[in-house]
Amino acid sequence: HQVIMDYACFTVEEVLKQFFAPLRMEAPTSFETIDHVAHINLRDAYLPYKRLIAQVILDKNSPRIRTVVNKTGNIETRFRTFPLEVLAGENNLEVSVRESGATFHFNYAEVYWNSRLSTEHGRLIHSITKQFQARHPRSPLASCVVWDVFAGVGPFAVPLGVRGCIVHANDLNPRSHHYLLANISKNKVDSHVTPYNEDGRIFLREQARRRLPVHHVIMNLPASALEFLDVFAAIRERGEEGKEEKEGEGLF
Repeated sequence: HQVIMDYACFTVEEVLKQFFAPLRMEAPTSFETIDHVAHINLRDAYLPYKRLIAQVILDKNSPRIRTVVNKTGNIETRFRTFPLEVLAGENNLEVSVRESGATFHFNYAEVYWNSRLSTEHGRLIHSITKQFQARHPRSPLASCVVWDVFAGVGPFAVPLGVRGCIVHANDLNPRSHHYLLANISKNKVDSHVTPYNEDGRIFLREQARRRLPVHHVIMNLPASALEFLDVFAAIRERGEEGKEEKEGEGLF
């Protein structure tokens, strides 16, 4: 009996290893999955073979994967987006993602999203709720107030709202704000999450002006979040006189 092994019998790694071995190159097989989209980050040496790589990934992961994209530049815009090129499959970057007990819809090309941060998202959400419950054991989570200064499409704000926290969620990107609104509605947290579309400094100053308690501030902007800390110093300095909040009730 003769056994015939064709293309369908091999995995992505096996196919690409066979192709790249004669070139003395490692097979690029890792990618991030966002709903039906596979996102690969190819180094320059692999760019001449980018469509072949993408087609193999598509073939071997269909129908779960329907689109393969490659990042063509760095995060350089003020909205933290990066340019993408569709290499194989449908030209469709509208995705839905389930994370931390919430569902998110967005266009992957228009906003910042990193599925590899899902564990960190969940860790911080858990930490915020547990810390509040430990410090205020007799208070419901509806008394926990969070400012999410760079909220994106809501990976922190919406799940916190689902858990009952009050969240003021801001993002400068109009498209992030658009999808944040949609995700608030989709997850039915309209009464818990209030969206804003402002510069982070303006958002912080406006929230502080209201002189309401706040228990946690999330600033998920690794490259430049530290540049906003002077706002907190100015807020605290202005708020020292006539401060009515009890010690421990808020950050300011």
